[in-house]
Amino acid sequence: MLRWRLFSKQRVVTATCRVQLNHAIQPSKRVSTRRHFHCSRFVRENEPDRADRLFKQLISEQHNDQASDFIQSIEAIRPRSKKQHVLTNERYDNLVKQLNEGFTVPQLREYLQTQQHRVSKQHRKQQIIDMIIRHVWGFESREMVRQQAIKKKMDSRQRHCKTNRQELFFIIGEDGDTLRAIEEKHNVQITVLADMNQYMIEGYSRSVDAARMEIKEYLSSIVNDHINMPPLKEGVVIDEVLNAIKPFLPHISKETKAFITVQEDKLTLAARSNNDIDHAKWLLAKTLADLDLTTTQSLDAADDLYIQLSNESDKPTLSFTPIHDAKAMPVTVKYSGWSRINLGRDEKSIAKGLYHLESEKKDDWVNDSAIRRLMMQSLPETVHANISLEARFGNVLFENPAEASMRFLTPPLHHHFSTQKLHDYISTSNRRHIFFQSQPPPTITRSFLPVISAGSSPYRRRVILEYVSKNLLPNFGGQASSSLPSDQLKRLQIEFIIQDDGDLELERVMGEYNRSTIDIIGLEKNVDLRLLAKQYVLFAGSGQAVPAHLVQKDMPAELQEAVDQCELTGYTDFDCLPSLKFDDMGTMDLLEVSFRDEARYKGDSESEDVMLTISDVDTQKAQTRHTELMITPITHDPMGSWKVPENGLESWLPFRRNVRELSKRWKFINLGQ
Repeated sequence: MLRWRLFSKQRVVTATCRVQLNHAIQPSKRVSTRRHFHCSRFVRENEPDRADRLFKQLISEQHNDQASDFIQSIEAIRPRSKKQHVLTNERYDNLVKQLNEGFTVPQLREYLQTQQHRVSKQHRKQQIIDMIIRHVWGFESREMVRQQAIKKKMDSRQRHCKTNRQELFFIIGEDGDTLRAIEEKHNVQITVLADMNQYMIEGYSRSVDAARMEIKEYLSSIVNDHINMPPLKEGVVIDEVLNAIKPFLPHISKETKAFITVQEDKLTLAARSNNDIDHAKWLLAKTLADLDLTTTQSLDAADDLYIQLSNESDKPTLSFTPIHDAKAMPVTVKYSGWSRINLGRDEKSIAKGLYHLESEKKDDWVNDSAIRRLMMQSLPETVHANISLEARFGNVLFENPAEASMRFLTPPLHHHFSTQKLHDYISTSNRRHIFFQSQPPPTITRSFLPVISAGSSPYRRRVILEYVSKNLLPNFGGQASSSLPSDQLKRLQIEFIIQDDGDLELERVMGEYNRSTIDIIGLEKNVDLRLLAKQYVLFAGSGQAVPAHLVQKDMPAELQEAVDQCELTGYTDFDCLPSLKFDDMGTMDLLEVSFRDEARYKGDSESEDVMLTISDVDTQKAQTRHTELMITPITHDPMGSWKVPENGLESWLPFRRNVRELSKRWKFINLGQ
């Protein structure tokens, strides 16, 4: 019935077209002049073309009307349910019957084409109807769902595959990403049975086999390596090293994507590339040095440790107080317990010098001027370079005994003790001590003026990249790391200022030859101090201004290329090269990326020739956050501006005076009083 109506409409439209065409080509009966006769003859000669065009246009409109009519008719049959896509068997059969009896194969094909669904001439009518209902509309019958479940149950299988811990590490991947990717690709389910060293694949037989083959190919690319322990400190045995490093292996494995195991006196590494193996070796070497187990010192170790003496130092006036800050401590520090030293606050005591806690001489004490001479001796005069001087405030922390049941609360020494007893403990103990920077009191900047850097704000945000030479870390070849000559660069520091719009402005690139580090406990009985002197040179790149009075070099092409590739990818995310290779400086690896929100202050008189910088620091690799205060010497010129001196140790007297003054101010308000 529906088909007859469509064809009847076609005959009516065709008849109407003929009437319109006959009317369009009727010759004109108007009497014309000779000139008009020739024009009419020209029109009559072109009238057949005009009639053809008009006929084709009307036929096209007729066809579009017909197509629109039957497409709307098909859409009218489509179920409107959006949530339930499983139909009863009766309703599904009714849909098939309506499409089969109400429309022709060409009409159904054209409907599929309007839905951007490919269909070939070989498809039969029943197949086309199935495409429309199941693939275009997305409906199935209950019987179809039941048959699919039966087929899946008959075809599905489970395969148990034996493996080991190393292979499971790579199969699971970082946070299970590798496992999920294989499951989604092959439509299977993989269950890891870690206690049985197995994994189980469930799914269709073909999918299970495909997933198993992909896992085998994935594991075939693993690279293995065995490394010997580096030279250890005197008195340290291999078992002690293995026990000390085991807690950090999961962190190193996650960071480097390498699987690390301990076998007898060796470490076995497995990774998917040689770069991951090298990264794991580097992080292992740094961890061993930080744990103070090798003959190579930690990158952050101090050269000397002093304590301020007084006329009461022979009395038991010292004590330990536990301290811990997991957010500010790196991974090699936060898993241990730590304690800082409290000094007695007897008002009658008089400071008389600084006592060397690591010296074999019992009466080895010095004054402030001797500290400057010691630092100068560590920086060879033969190296033509600048010298910077820094002072940071915080606490010298001593590691608590590891065997204590409450290691975070058990100090190295109980009750009160004297300076001599502390000296004896340091000389005989193999426990570590580190410098830990602490947040300054709110009133510490009193009598200092803010330094306006950009616009009218004293605040700025910087990002600093630190690279270190591989020779500063332990060597896994069984031999001690070869010491570098004093005139060879050992560290590299790249500093950027982050603009308000997120753009990076290169501030300076500094290459470090040598450094001298001294820690002092109990300065003015309030705070501990770290003094750091660096022997450095500045690199001048394209378009970068370097102060003319400072020693500088042209930036190597490799270094300029590394600087150009740096990119800020997030508020605390930075993309840069993990290692730099130079012909004259060797290979330097990325140690840390730190983001610093800084506020700078300087003295309000020429007698206070220091710059005070308070920084909130976020580290990208160590994932720590802390606040620090640093003082550096500056010099004033007659025009009222300031600059960094070429040799900071020459400004020792005003620098020392300001350090002492700030140490006296390092006091916090006791809210309990």
